[in-house]
Amino acid sequence: MTSSIIFYTIIFYLLLYILVAIREELAFRGYPLFSLNHRFGLWTTQIIILIIFSLEHVAGGMTWFQAFLGTGTGALLFGFAALKTNGIALSIGLHAAWNFGQWCLGFKKETGLFHGIVEKGFENVVERNGWISYLVIMIIAVVIFYFYKPENTMKVQT
Repeated sequence: MTSSIIFYTIIFYLLLYILVAIREELAFRGYPLFSLNHRFGLWTTQIIILIIFSLEHVAGGMTWFQAFLGTGTGALLFGFAALKTNGIALSIGLHAAWNFGQWCLGFKKETGLFHGIVEKGFENVVERNGWISYLVIMIIAVVIFYFYKPENTMKVQT
């Protein structure tokens, strides 16, 4: 594979994951998230969006376990990012970066830049440790956003 093919492949997948993140964040963390939050409050809203977001991923071919534990945890993170910053720009960036990073490391169906090789007999251990690592990272990020108290940094000059 030549370097120009690699460059165009990287750009293609970067743009793809940015567009996917924009679509999903608009659909789930745009108007629906903020409207539900206004009506039902933080946790009820997060659970509703988590369920719908996970079901969309089940419909897209994920297992129930992957969709609810994996994608559902991501839904919480992206939801807190949107609600705490009062917009979806950060959640779009986090979502696109996470998906693109997974592709780069070979964790998507398509081959990324890297492809991990697991020795025979260690598949279950690697998968378990991957899930544990994922959940630890996501839970830390969710807790950070949950306790984050943004300051109003916009000042109008008169």
